[in-house]
Amino acid sequence: MECLLRPAVEYSLAARSPDRELLPMARALGLTVTAWSPLARGLLVGKRPPSRLPASRRQALNAVTEIAAETGLTPARVALAWVLRQGLLPVLDTRTRAPVARHDFLYDRRTALAPPKPEPGDHDR
Repeated sequence: MECLLRPAVEYSLAARSPDRELLPMARALGLTVTAWSPLARGLLVGKRPPSRLPASRRQALNAVTEIAAETGLTPARVALAWVLRQGLLPVLDTRTRAPVARHDFLYDRRTALAPPKPEPGDHDR
């Protein structure tokens, strides 16, 4: 019988403490790490006023919003793509189906940074 071990850590652009020891160890052992709170509890999508954030978290928010503006992606998509690029598996809020449907692009890592497909009628705007 195989044992499946998948460590779960809080990990995002705003919470990177696993970078020092846990992630290198997991890579060396061939373990997949799941990242809970990859949007830093909403911080990386602007759910908190930037003026109330510590400088390091404000810097992460600024980087995500700047890249989102340059690429035409949402801040959430940029932050989640970054977590994927680090080799972690992001765990999203699954209390409702809506958040999962918004991030269905995560099922295919090749499309993680692709621009979102336009909704019908978007070309008229």
